[in-house]
Amino acid sequence: MAEDEDGGTGLPASLEMAWGLRDRPSKGPRPTLTLPKIVEAAVTLAASEGMDTVSMGRVAKELGVSTMSLYRYVAAKEELYVLMADAGVGAPPPLPPEAQGWSWRELLTDWAYAQRAVLMANSWILRIPITAAPVSPNQLAWMDRGLASMAGTDLRESEKLSTIILIGGLVRNEATMAADMMDAIIKSGVAPDQALGQYI
Repeated sequence: MAEDEDGGTGLPASLEMAWGLRDRPSKGPRPTLTLPKIVEAAVTLAASEGMDTVSMGRVAKELGVSTMSLYRYVAAKEELYVLMADAGVGAPPPLPPEAQGWSWRELLTDWAYAQRAVLMANSWILRIPITAAPVSPNQLAWMDRGLASMAGTDLRESEKLSTIILIGGLVRNEATMAADMMDAIIKSGVAPDQALGQYI
């Protein structure tokens, strides 16, 4: 990752730690927390109780520490959201052996379905607003795999990126609609199988 003129990356300290560019806060006593531990607690909370419950204070409570101690690792809740989303999506899965003979369309389709599976399994990610381009390791790994799927096309790099953004947006929107429907069904008190049977 490129450094800025001052020798830094230009990233918040928490993202530098996520990229392995900063081990731990450099000042103060030796910390008892780690960034992965904070992110794990936040993800567990989001998965069990929903994104609405995730705050710096609540995560600190789950970890049994003061809220201020979290700010030595994460400067703001929005940074924590970025790290949570990165942990939630994980690294893209490896391609199956038969993918060697696939066309770019098949590769891109596999990429899209793999993304949907991750989002549906971790639907709390869909409640995190997208406010900037991907900057975290796993998010960029997914983007790289999508771009690599189109290596055999004649598209310009900017066109490949636009295609990835379009398809990724469609996947996220469809997954959000599916998650919203499931939430509504659960809140209605009707068994999901029974409710879905009305539309089949």
